Order: sequence, then C-alpha cells, then structure tokens
Amino acid sequence: MSPARFSVRQNVLVNLIFLVLMIAGVLAARKIPVDVFPDISFNQAVLTTIWPGASAGEVERLVTTRIEEEVREIAGIKDWSSFSSQGVSSISIDWMETLSSAEQQAALNDLRAAVDRVTDLPEEAEETILMEISVSEVFEIAMIAVSDGGGIGEYTLRAVARDLERKVERIAGVRKAKLMGSRDREIRVHVDKDRALQYDLTLPEIASIIQSNNQNIPGGTFSDLDDREITVRGLGNYTSTRELEATVIKKSPDGNHVTLGEVAVVEHGFERRFRYGYLNGLPTITVGI
Repeated sequence: MSPARFSVRQNVLVNLIFLVLMIAGVLAARKIPVDVFPDISFNQAVLTTIWPGASAGEVERLVTTRIEEEVREIAGIKDWSSFSSQGVSSISIDWMETLSSAEQQAALNDLRAAVDRVTDLPEEAEETILMEISVSEVFEIAMIAVSDGGGIGEYTLRAVARDLERKVERIAGVRKAKLMGSRDREIRVHVDKDRALQYDLTLPEIASIIQSNNQNIPGGTFSDLDDREITVRGLGNYTSTRELEATVIKKSPDGNHVTLGEVAVVEHGFERRFRYGYLNGLPTITVGI
C-alpha cells in the first residue's frame, strides 16, 4: 500500500502522529541553547611583529623568515602566507578544517611555543602578537561612547576613556576592550631652518642626535655580596620636553654649546589623526567590547 493511500485511510492516526511530532519539536526547540553573540572561529591565526623604522627587506629577512622557520612544521597547518612591509611583519596561518576544537587549541599552543623559541629577532623589534581570528576578535559586541560634552579637551577625554577601558576589562566575561578614536601622545620638534643653518646644522643631523640620545643601553649584570644578580642599564630616554630642549646638538670648544631649544620649539601633542569619532556632534572616543 502506498504512503498516500495509507494516509487517506488512516487519517486519524496520521493526524495524531503529526500532533505528537509538532509538540516534540516545540519542546526540543525550547531546550536548544541560544547564544546571542556566538564566538565562531574562522580557522585562522595571525602573527604580527612591529619593527619601527625597518625597511621591508630587513623585516622579511630578519623577522618574517626566522618566524616562518619555526612555525612551518606545526601539525594542523593547512597553509600560510606572509606579508612584509616597512616596520611590520604579518604571517597569516590557515588551519585544517578537520581539526576539532581541542586539536585547534593544541595547535595554537604549539604556535605560541614556536614563537617563543624565536630568540634571535632584532632588539628593536617588538614582541610578536598572536591573534586567533574569530568573531569575538574581529567584531565588537557592544560599544561605549565617551563624549566631550563639557569641553574638557582631548587629554582628559583620552584619560577617562582609558580608565573606563581598564575597568571594563575587569568585568567577568569580558575578553577584551579596545579604544577606537584615541590617539597616542607624542612630542613634536619644530626646527627653525634659518636658525639651524646659522649653526651649520641640517635636519637629518638633528634627528640623528635626538635618536642617539633617546635610548636605554644594557650594561650587563653583576653579583653583590649576597650573591644576588643585579642588572645594569644606562637610562637615556627623555622623560620631559625640558630634557629634550636641553639636548646638546652641537658642541663648541669654548663651552658655548648649542642646545635643541635654541633652534627648535618642542611641544606636547598627539600623533596624526587617522580616525574621527563624533556623537551628536561632540568629539567621541569609543570603547569596543
């Protein structure tokens, strides 16, 4: 007997089965867990290393290649690609789709261990950052806007936003908070070219002198009487605009040295703005969660 003929003859039984399946479906649907913001992984990871001032060729040879030599043998990698530009090394890793959640986490731990084994990177290079590409890493699930409604200025607005960022990160369940629209502080040196030419100074020479004076130099270690190891470092980085203005940029045999403050104006400021944030027309910094 065909299913259609059976359904017509046993219509009461078929309707009862349909009713039971519908009730079971409703009960099952109510018990299915629902995540408003599911953390979906894209089976990718990115290694980023910053080396300020280095050329693309130096980054490729001294950073990207050395990291690739350590990570290429990690199990679970489908393929990887690298991109080296001025001051930045980026290595993108794709995991095999067949990896389970536990196997992918183990592969990430192996990747962290491989990065830690790379100890011969240039001293000026910053620590390599490993980021797993997932929904929670790429997209913010909530935003907090901090607006300058009272004309307090960018310095204070940035301080309030950074304080809020630290407080939000201490909330249980928050993985990371990130400021957007905030600029890092910087010290600007505006050189008077005419004054510099009077002392036979060029801009590259002044920049080189500032750079050579603004650095910390390791001095080795020694042991004291209690056999404790003590590290010695020469601290030479600037801590204020006054120290920068007092930098000697040209020495004279008679002791009348030329300082930076005599040929340039040194002032506090912010880095160049790449993003603008406004809320109801007011300058705003947002905290992405």
